[in-house]
Amino acid sequence: MTVTLAIGLLALLWAQSHAADWIGARLRVPASVLLVLLGGAWALTPIAVQSVARETAMTWLLAPLLFEGARTVDVAELRRDAGPVLSFACLGTLIAAAVIATTLVYCAHWPIASTLPLAAIIAATDPVAVIATFRAVGLGGRLLTLVESESLLNDAVAACLLSLVPLWLSPDGLAFSALAGLLATEVGLALVLGLIAGGVLNVLGPRLRHPPLESVLQLAAAIGMAHLAQLGHASPVVTTVVAGLVVAARRSETSTGHWDALLSYGHLSNTAIFLWIGWWGLPQLPTLIGPVTVVLLVIWAARAVAIYPLAGLFRGSSRPLPMAYQHILVVGSLRGALALALVLPTATAIGADSSGPSGDLLVAVVALSVILQGLAIQPLLRRLDLLPRRTVIA
Repeated sequence: MTVTLAIGLLALLWAQSHAADWIGARLRVPASVLLVLLGGAWALTPIAVQSVARETAMTWLLAPLLFEGARTVDVAELRRDAGPVLSFACLGTLIAAAVIATTLVYCAHWPIASTLPLAAIIAATDPVAVIATFRAVGLGGRLLTLVESESLLNDAVAACLLSLVPLWLSPDGLAFSALAGLLATEVGLALVLGLIAGGVLNVLGPRLRHPPLESVLQLAAAIGMAHLAQLGHASPVVTTVVAGLVVAARRSETSTGHWDALLSYGHLSNTAIFLWIGWWGLPQLPTLIGPVTVVLLVIWAARAVAIYPLAGLFRGSSRPLPMAYQHILVVGSLRGALALALVLPTATAIGADSSGPSGDLLVAVVALSVILQGLAIQPLLRRLDLLPRRTVIA
């Protein structure tokens, strides 16, 4: 790829991003929905998109997004709601994956070998469109922290759960020694890398005394730590989320009014991901609408089965979850960037028929999820009286 072509593609990506923001603000439609539809329109053209390895997508697209999301989390609010967040992210993801797998295998009679990986991937929420809508209307506080934190943490749980599937399907089954070794590498090493990277950023960042330069350092660190984690067979998702939370814990005040390299890069990454989802997923809908509908209904049911009982455990606590919040956590359970990245082939499998568990089906599910749930969340926020007064969706 020449420099001129690369600059042209970035300019086109930037133009589509801002066009979606502008149109979405006037139509009161999330920009993510418009980008998925635009991606579907691009699929009608003769332009071909080259295969991208999972490692590349994780490093250059997903890691900066995860780090940027984690560093903006209100850690004080997260500590107060650690119980519900961890319950939803860990137990909730496991329950949802179990319900999805059990339903599709025993009720829809899908093969277990392809259903388990799909269930592990699709059990995690990725409510990027919902978070974007919340921020656009100025909605913050507890509800935003719950949605953001749970989506970040259950991304990490789903990525680790997917790594366990080959062990589960192996002839020897899920041996304790194999499980312990995998968790030590995937999670343990990732935690160490994330804590070290976050600590280094907390030491170096303030010494720069230049917020834009600090954001460049954070962007480079997010990409670098994801690459390093994958070299060590650790989870890049866990690594970047932990590092981002460490940085968020240090933040005493939010500096505004300056250019943020990580935020700008993340905006372009989001645009590329949603265009990619539309380009890949929407053309599959006419032929896969039956299975896609089944999977979506099962996902929503599994999410409800996970959220409402777990939320009930905190009914008698000092911080019970209002029923309105529970509805948002269920309806706002979009699938997105993580599912797209995990379904891609590895670098050694590019060109082979190894794009992951039912790749076309899964991305079609993601595309329809972004559209339907992205459109549903604003009316639901209004109906539940959770929108700030006199605000306009941007």
